[in-house]
Amino acid sequence: MDARVGAAFNRFYELITPSKQQVERALERVEKVATKMREMPSVGSPIFVQHRVMGSYARRTAIRGHSDVDVMLEFERVTPIEILGSHTLLTGIRETLGQVEDSTVQVYEFQEVVRLEYSDGISLDLLPAVKGDRKGYLFPDGSDGWRITDPCAQEDYFKRQDIASEICLPKFTRGLKQWNAKHGGMVRSYHLESLAAELAPQLNSDYSIASFEFFELASRSINIADPARHQGDLSEYLAKSERAAFESLCKASAGKSISALIAQSEGEQGRAVRAWADVYGRPFPEWEYL
Repeated sequence: MDARVGAAFNRFYELITPSKQQVERALERVEKVATKMREMPSVGSPIFVQHRVMGSYARRTAIRGHSDVDVMLEFERVTPIEILGSHTLLTGIRETLGQVEDSTVQVYEFQEVVRLEYSDGISLDLLPAVKGDRKGYLFPDGSDGWRITDPCAQEDYFKRQDIASEICLPKFTRGLKQWNAKHGGMVRSYHLESLAAELAPQLNSDYSIASFEFFELASRSINIADPARHQGDLSEYLAKSERAAFESLCKASAGKSISALIAQSEGEQGRAVRAWADVYGRPFPEWEYL
C-alpha cells in the first residue's frame, strides 16, 4: 500500500475507534450496574451470578457513535426456566435498575434486552442469560420465551479467524461497520462481523486490496452460518429486496474500490485517497488533511 493511502486507512481506523476514556467510562458503568444487580430480589426468580462484556466491546470492533456495550447478566436457575417467561426477568432487571444515575432504562423494542441510555450517548444493552442444561445459555427470544446461544463459542471463533488472517480482523471490521452505518445500517452488526470473519483468511494483508476483495465476495453471497451454531443462517432476517439491495451496495463498493486501486497503481495517491473516502464516507480523511 502506498504510504499516503496507508496513512489514510490508519487515520480512518483511529478516528472511528472509541477513545480510551470512552471505553473506561463505559466499563465503569458496567461495574456499577453489576453492583446494582446484586440487589435484585430473587424470590421465585433466577439469582444473579455474574456479568461479562460481550459483542463489539469485547471483540474490539466497536465504532464511535454506533456501538452499544453488550453485557451478559448471568443468572442461576432456581426453577425450570420454561415456567418463567423471559419478559418477567427483563422487567425485574428494569425495575432494579430504575434508579441508575444519569440514565433512562427500558426494555428494548423486541423485548430481548434491557437498555440503559446515558446522557453522554453511551448505551448499555443488558442481556439476561441462564446457563443451559447443555452447552450455551438461554436468552430472551423477544416473545416471552427463550433461545439458546453460546457466547464462548462465538468469541473463540472470532479469535481463530483473526489468527488465521493476514489483516487485523478487529480493525478491518470496524471499517466495514462504519461503511455499513454510512449506508443506513443495511445489515445487522453481528451478521456483518461474522461475514467479515468468515472471509478474512482469504483477504490480502493490504487493507485497500482487502476492501475490494471483501466487497467482491460479499456481492456474491451474504449467507453465513452462526459461529455459535444455534441461530442458523444469519442473513435470514433480510427480505429478498433487502438482500438484493445490500448485495448491490457491495457490488457498487467493489467498483469504486477498483477505481481507487487503479489510482494507486498509477501513483495518483491524492485521487486514490479521495476514491477511498467515497467508498467509506466520513470520517475517512481527505487528502488535504494527511
